[in-house]
Amino acid sequence: MPPKASSQSPSLMAAARELAASLVDWSVDVIDPVLMRLCDAHAPGYPGVRYRIGCGRQTCYRHQPGGRGHTITYGVGMVADHLCGNHHQWTHTREIARHRFVDGNTSPPCALAHIAIHETAHALQSHRGGRRRGSVHNAAFYKAVGDLYDALGRDRLMDGTRQLERAFVQGRASAGVTGAEGKPDPRAPINPATKFCKGQQVCFATPQGQVITAHIDRVNKVTCTVTCMQSGQGYRVPHALLWP
Repeated sequence: MPPKASSQSPSLMAAARELAASLVDWSVDVIDPVLMRLCDAHAPGYPGVRYRIGCGRQTCYRHQPGGRGHTITYGVGMVADHLCGNHHQWTHTREIARHRFVDGNTSPPCALAHIAIHETAHALQSHRGGRRRGSVHNAAFYKAVGDLYDALGRDRLMDGTRQLERAFVQGRASAGVTGAEGKPDPRAPINPATKFCKGQQVCFATPQGQVITAHIDRVNKVTCTVTCMQSGQGYRVPHALLWP
C-alpha cells in the first residue's frame, strides 16, 4: 500500500510526470523485452504489458482474468515522493534493503528502477500461475523478481539507473527542489545539526548527474564530509545538495 498522500506543488508534479515518462520509456525499451522472453519460455503467446503513468499515487500491476488487459501503472505522486526524498516511506525501499536488490542502494533512481522490476515481476508471476488471491508477495513472486534481475543483467541495470539518474537530477532542477527535505526554494536558514548527523546515509548528485549514496563522516558549518558507500571516495558536499 502507498503511504498517506501529501500536498505537492504544481511544478513538482510536472517534474514528476517527466520523470515517470522516463521510467515508462526504460520499462518499454529494456524491461519489457526481457519479460516477454521469460514469459515465452514458460508458455508462448503472452500478450504483453502496457506501461502507463497514473494521475495519482497508486503504483501497481493489474490484469483482467481471461482478457488481454495487462497494465502497469506508475503513479505520478509516487514519483514525486522520490524527487522530494520522501521515498523511504514506500514498501519497495524496505524491500531493497531487506533483499539487497540493486546492491541494497535505496537512492531514488535505484528505487525507481526496482519499482519497474517489482511491478513487472508481478506480470511474470501471474503468467506462471504463481499469483493468487491473498498470496501476492510470495515465493513465486520473489523467484520472478530474481529471474528478471538475472535476465536483465548488471550492465543493462546500471545503464537504466544512470538514465534515471539524469532524469532525476533534471526533475529536481526543474521543480526547484534543493533542500534535503525536498521542499522548493527554502528561505529560512536551518541549523544543519537538526538535519544531519554522523553516520547518517545521504544522497547527492555530482555535476555530471550521477547520484551518489554516502554516509556522513562529519557535519561542518555549511558542508558535510561524506564517503561514497560504493567506491570509498570522500566528498565535501553543501547541506543544500544533500537529501536523506
